[in-house]
Amino acid sequence: MATKTSRLDLRLTDEQRRVVERAAEISGSTISGWSISRLTSAAWDELAAVRATTLPDEAFDQFLTMLDAPEDPRMAELLARAPVWDAQSPA
Repeated sequence: MATKTSRLDLRLTDEQRRVVERAAEISGSTISGWSISRLTSAAWDELAAVRATTLPDEAFDQFLTMLDAPEDPRMAELLARAPVWDAQSPA
């Protein structure tokens, strides 16, 4: 287990603190342990939500159809062009 060297201070209302204390007590955890567990879990969920794209079945099927469709000739032409950042600047 990594050594804990970092702190995160939070300001709570009295009611928020009572709720957190009660939840920690019910789960048999310390306030710190309960808070770290829940905060870390919520952070991972938040990160996963912005990294993953989910589609309803019908939209996913349409997406797959588009991926399997023949390439538009205009796209081939565009991809064959040299990127603008590769162009040499005027002397």
